[in-house]
Amino acid sequence: MKNIFLFLSLVAFLIFIPVLSLVLTNQSQDVRSKASEETILPSLPISSPFLRLGIVKDRASKGELMPVYVTAKTDGQPVVEAYIVLTFDPTKVLLEEKNIRNEGAFPTLHIVSIEPGRAVFSLFGDQSAGVAPVSFMEETKLAKLFFTVVGDKGDVTIRLVRGAEDQTSLFGLRDEETGEIPDILSSTQDVSFRIQ
Repeated sequence: MKNIFLFLSLVAFLIFIPVLSLVLTNQSQDVRSKASEETILPSLPISSPFLRLGIVKDRASKGELMPVYVTAKTDGQPVVEAYIVLTFDPTKVLLEEKNIRNEGAFPTLHIVSIEPGRAVFSLFGDQSAGVAPVSFMEETKLAKLFFTVVGDKGDVTIRLVRGAEDQTSLFGLRDEETGEIPDILSSTQDVSFRIQ
């Protein structure tokens, strides 16, 4: 009788292990898929077409990588390029080329320059190579930036530069008559977070 009980316990245990393994595997896949679909914290409404910076958390610690998204919405207007000019306090955060990632809305990411306190990059599709212009009816992630937090405590603001010669722009289709490519960007929104 004791041997039968031991045998049945062993069989039940052997059946239980694969079932438990399957359940845990599915749960870890759910966690990974949710992590890849990060939710950007709500921000103030702005007029479209816009470029906005978004964060998934509002606090970071020294030494941590702080993810910041560049998002766009064009209300269906076609665009061929997003030209991004950022400024930030280099005593609080740093940005390296390897920490700028294309989110796939445009096929090409080109880093123009990165220096302390300033980064310039472009996302675009080459129409001459057969890449069609894109439009964003909904707010769409264009790029994900990972800023290294180097400051101790305080607030950090990352800004999209406008009103300068070299400024953040959202370029539409080339005008047939003038040959110019218009900047259709109506508004931008910066982002701030706290170093704790």
